[in-house]
Amino acid sequence: MLISQINDFCTKRVNLAGAFYLTFGIFGLINYPLSYLFYLYYNENFSCESLLLRLVATILCFFLSIHKFWPIKIKKYLPLYWHFTLFFCLPFIGTYLLFYNHLSLSWLMNMVLAFFLLILVVDWISFLILIALGAMLGLLAYVVSGGSLTLEVKEEYLSMAIYMYLFAIIIGAIFSRNKELLEIERAQTTEIIKSLNKDLEDKIRERTSDLQKALSTKTEFLNNMSHEIRTPVHGFTAISEGLVDLWSSLGDDKKYKYVVEIANNASRLGNLLTDLLDMSKFTANKMSISLKKVNLNELVDAVVTECNELYLKDKPINMIFNSSKKNIVNVDKSKIEQVLRNLLTNSIKFTPENGNIEIIIKSQPKLTKVTIVDSGVGIPEKELKEIFEVFTQSSKTKTNAGGTGLGLSISKNIVELHKGKIWASNNDGGGSSFCFTIPKVKEDN
Repeated sequence: MLISQINDFCTKRVNLAGAFYLTFGIFGLINYPLSYLFYLYYNENFSCESLLLRLVATILCFFLSIHKFWPIKIKKYLPLYWHFTLFFCLPFIGTYLLFYNHLSLSWLMNMVLAFFLLILVVDWISFLILIALGAMLGLLAYVVSGGSLTLEVKEEYLSMAIYMYLFAIIIGAIFSRNKELLEIERAQTTEIIKSLNKDLEDKIRERTSDLQKALSTKTEFLNNMSHEIRTPVHGFTAISEGLVDLWSSLGDDKKYKYVVEIANNASRLGNLLTDLLDMSKFTANKMSISLKKVNLNELVDAVVTECNELYLKDKPINMIFNSSKKNIVNVDKSKIEQVLRNLLTNSIKFTPENGNIEIIIKSQPKLTKVTIVDSGVGIPEKELKEIFEVFTQSSKTKTNAGGTGLGLSISKNIVELHKGKIWASNNDGGGSSFCFTIPKVKEDN
């Protein structure tokens, strides 16, 4: 349990400061045997202690250098082994041999070099812990092995040893701490970069999705536009060719019926072209309106009559509009008629047979509100705002009823040009309601 806790601590320090397992392992394999040979070359006396310590250090470094081949079960203890190897090879051996060699100048230099090497490979907390443990246990091992603390050493060497020891610890702690702060800053910067990359990837993914959606919408619009143009053109072309071929054999009633069909198809195509031209004007900010005081009730009556004649002949739908009170508004008559026509034909298209469409006008202090309530298929809640965007249709209707997705967008632009608002909502009993407001004008006395 204790070993696992120590290993967890060592793992956190390694994650913070990194670990040079292979580099230090190779360094130890070269340094400790070579340093002992160097020691023998300049000293005639054989030192068993020095040999034993260097041998253990070499073995520790050997296993460190082959850490990639460790069994998985013991590989998790690699951070603990790393810190133990550093503890033994640097401050422990250094302290022991420093006292063993009576604080000689050469070993003072070795000790300082060991300290600064430790600075390079660990964080400041590990540095202080390893130095403290290494010094205490190194000195303890020296005493236990029979060493005397009464050293025959010059006073200047002793002073220098104390000074260099403290100097190395203080400088080591400062630089190790600075290195840790840099590592923390680097880690934070890395996290920021990762976060920015993730945000960038999310934005790219979002833009890609938007682009795919736009391309899909464009394709759907072109397909629907082709249908919307081809249908009336084919209608009046076929009928007109039939009239030319069969004119003399057709009665007046038949001729009138076919001419009405031609007119209806031409009107449908004309409305489509008007929508396209209007949308191009809105896009270029070139749409203008001519405001006049008109009775809104008369506009609604005219559009309702038109819809009954053109769109409700073969579809039994009950269209209700009852309002005897005048509602004077300051509007562009043709544009508001266009809004009413777009909303009513939209409701007619998606209201089933024997359904109801009701037009309600409510007078408010400064606004007049028009509501068209139908009993159609309704609109998904998340699409209530989207359907007013150009080329956009409700997912419940776009695959069944065709259309270009221009009517509601044009209606929105016209209403906003009149300083009003337009929105849609679903009815509790089914169907949807389209509402728009326009500024009210007081009726002249």
